[in-house]
Amino acid sequence: MRLFFGDADGAANRLQILFAFRLNEALMLGLARQDPAPVVEALQTLPALPRHGQWATFLRNHDEVDLSGLSIAERDAVFAAFGPERRQQLYRRGVRRRPASMLGDERRLRMAYSLQFTMPGTPVLRYGDEIGMGEDLSLPERDAIRTPMQWSATANAGFSNADPDALIRPLVADGQYAYERVNVTDQRPDPDSLLLLWFERVLHTLRECAEIGVGDHEVVPVGPASVLAHRAQAPGGSIVFLHNLADEPVRVCLPPELDHDDHPVEVFSDREYQCCDLRDLELDGYGYRWIRLRRSHDRGMR
Repeated sequence: MRLFFGDADGAANRLQILFAFRLNEALMLGLARQDPAPVVEALQTLPALPRHGQWATFLRNHDEVDLSGLSIAERDAVFAAFGPERRQQLYRRGVRRRPASMLGDERRLRMAYSLQFTMPGTPVLRYGDEIGMGEDLSLPERDAIRTPMQWSATANAGFSNADPDALIRPLVADGQYAYERVNVTDQRPDPDSLLLLWFERVLHTLRECAEIGVGDHEVVPVGPASVLAHRAQAPGGSIVFLHNLADEPVRVCLPPELDHDDHPVEVFSDREYQCCDLRDLELDGYGYRWIRLRRSHDRGMR
């Protein structure tokens, strides 16, 4: 990794942050199979980074969902779940769709982003995904997800005052992801909007959970096969994250040796759960819970 990141003294001539492509492939495979095993393996085998280095985590970037590091069987599993049609695939190795259309279910979409945002590093969010934009498969190759941002239901989706024929790429104008149905202006005042206000909440919470970006991450063994439990620890505190990749509710018992204060605090979840007993935690289908186990009096991070 030093070839990319250099060392602390020469960091100015190297990268400080690098896309975690292997982790992204594991996330997509885990979501497709509703099985956290690929994510567990990826977390346990991520290369150690120098002190000044950081992973950039993502569900989508500017190109296709690149699955080239997966086996043929694993790639086929992701294709079957998220891009079964040939026109939804690209270069025989990737998917050219956005998360909203791939995952469909709003609960599952939020869970997937919660999962991404709790991975070690800094989350990257592609424009339009915060409102659940879709793609235009009539456009060639990677251009399918490079359509104008959908700001409003007005002309050109509020993106430009140019003649519509002069736009570099056309708007998503038809179907459930058309700009007249999916746009910032309509979602902003709606407390039940698909994603926009949810993203504001999760980003605010993320800023209060510095352990995610600077701490050490470890997988926590739990019973339900569909649940990923992992903990982020840093000098300032410790947080455990639970994500149910399947649509059936489960109950989770965290191991007793997990260190925590007398009163663990739930800081973010898919709904308001009534109990925070670490030995018996309820988790809905596609549910997620961020539980702060410990906060030190000295909140400084390394």
